[in-house]
Amino acid sequence: MQQFLFDIPDAEREGFAKVATEKVAQILAARGVQGFPDADDRETEAVGRHVQELADQGMTKLGRILDDTQIADITKYLSGRPVYGGSTVWAHTDKVPTPLAEAKQAHSQAVHHIEDFMECPHLLETISSPFVLNLVGNYFGVIPTVSSPNLLWSFAGNKKGMAQNFHRDWDGFRHLVMFVYLTDVQKDSGAHEFIKRTHSYEYVSAKVEGQDSRENALQIEDLFCPYHDAPSLSLEQLNILFEGDAEVIEGPAGTAFIRNPFAFHRGIRPRIKDRCVIWTRFSGYHNGNAHNTSSEILEVDAYQNRLAWDVNHRYMFRTFLSSEFSSECLTSLAPLLFRGENLSVIKRCVRGLRTLKRRIT
Repeated sequence: MQQFLFDIPDAEREGFAKVATEKVAQILAARGVQGFPDADDRETEAVGRHVQELADQGMTKLGRILDDTQIADITKYLSGRPVYGGSTVWAHTDKVPTPLAEAKQAHSQAVHHIEDFMECPHLLETISSPFVLNLVGNYFGVIPTVSSPNLLWSFAGNKKGMAQNFHRDWDGFRHLVMFVYLTDVQKDSGAHEFIKRTHSYEYVSAKVEGQDSRENALQIEDLFCPYHDAPSLSLEQLNILFEGDAEVIEGPAGTAFIRNPFAFHRGIRPRIKDRCVIWTRFSGYHNGNAHNTSSEILEVDAYQNRLAWDVNHRYMFRTFLSSEFSSECLTSLAPLLFRGENLSVIKRCVRGLRTLKRRIT
């Protein structure tokens, strides 16, 4: 499945995402999973604005969604909780619980266990709010899948952490990531940097074609490399090609934004102060490529009173909270999507890939 994601021509990714989304909606409707949480007129208008920004820019800012009291509650709970050296629980850590102060000496990044994410006040409510679920669901056009809830520390210093070079994420045909800063963040304390509109193949292609003729000009294949932290891209080259498109997202603790991770992005290495952030993935379906955030799916009993545990929520949170959907093939819809009539779409995409390769070589 991962190789298939890489092999789809970038020019056809959005077209294939539309086909896949329509198929997902049909599969879910047959199982009673459909519709979005109720929203008032003001929220509906805001959702439409954010969805349009995501489509146009690849990123939308939500403003400050956690206040001082909520941040204080979160800080108090996390105080004294152990962390794991690495960037993502559970897939990319040393799996050794360590006091935060010791982890700062040994690692560039560390994460809390998913149970701390879930038990910490306000975090589960933040990623499951009707406003957020309406926003991402309307962007996808289908009930979203929530996965990979992560609570990440990036420590100040000279050690380089994961995802601190510009890169794309290749976890699906259409997916989003929500970030919420839990510390005050400036450029020198771990701000997120995003290159607007680079989720669009058409926009990137136009930029490449508009370059001045020079020896080190970037080619289209350089900009859609399916590998994390692609070494072929320099910061200088990207700044020249996408002049004026890069945005550094700063803000006080509680600041939130949602972005399309297929666009170029990075976490700037913090120099003077540690950064703590939560991030969570949303997608039209779960293809099995998102990082595992736990060694096993959690029982929902301890958290059920904090969620509207109806059929839609049981489906949306199935990748890390146990429900009737967790053990079925609906955990990954890929087996249902990529068979039958959809095979013709796959074959057309592969043919398009060969044509694209001939054009760029």
